[in-house]
Amino acid sequence: MSTSTTGVGNFNTQEVQPWDQPIKDYQKTFQLLEYHDTQPELPIGLTSLDMDKEHNLRIRAEVVNPQSNTFTAKIWTWYDTKLYSAGMSWIEKTHKLPFLQSGTFDTNEIRDWRKPQHDNSKVIQFSTPFSSAPKVACFLTYFDMEKGKNWRLKVIPSNITSTGFKITIKSWFDSVLYGASATWVAYPSDMSSISSGRFSTGDIRDWRNPQQKNSSRVDFNWQFTKPPSLFVGLDEFDYNSDYNLRLKLETSDVTTTGFKWNLDAWFDSEMYQSGASYLAWDADALP
Repeated sequence: MSTSTTGVGNFNTQEVQPWDQPIKDYQKTFQLLEYHDTQPELPIGLTSLDMDKEHNLRIRAEVVNPQSNTFTAKIWTWYDTKLYSAGMSWIEKTHKLPFLQSGTFDTNEIRDWRKPQHDNSKVIQFSTPFSSAPKVACFLTYFDMEKGKNWRLKVIPSNITSTGFKITIKSWFDSVLYGASATWVAYPSDMSSISSGRFSTGDIRDWRNPQQKNSSRVDFNWQFTKPPSLFVGLDEFDYNSDYNLRLKLETSDVTTTGFKWNLDAWFDSEMYQSGASYLAWDADALP
């Protein structure tokens, strides 16, 4: 059993099964940083994907059996999908993050999966209103897409007010999206020692110039007094469906001012664009 020392954790299916021996259900139990009197809140996001192009892409990451001091991270697929590997990350909402609100949106809440459509939106109401419009970040956690059509998917928060916001999960052109879901997190926009934002391959190149290795650096909104805890998750991808979908999000060189990111594909995968969102905080400096 593993545990985190920062309140941020990661799970990759290759920790329990080799990529070349794919199965349908990957699980691992983790120790929480704190003891929780009630069911712990654990916002999650996908961080890597390796899926076979010959079958529809179906994947879901989730937290199951959350207890006061443990939970199980689960990544699974169904029907004939072949999932070689995938990764997910999570935030443990500790006592130092009481201001953080989070939730999920699933397209199945607003339509049947057998009626695919490009734009899927819902207005989210915060459980407790903020004093002003907060910062909101979103992370993909599930999708079900048709093979043979390029895979295009993105989650977008908009119309953010003190009481709620609009979340949209979209695909475009000829992509067929049966369903998808995303986690969202929100925090006061005037709070110090916490920063969020997004980055994408579109920051450094045109989508019409696909390449497998993509890297740059993010600058935080302000300087921390020490390297912060960092949570990242995918929020966008656009891939050629003639090849397997292979995508890995990684971060490194986290300092008080920012971090380096990589959004990479490999072998013959063709990535037009991909993106991710992040949340960074210094728990010891939070009010």
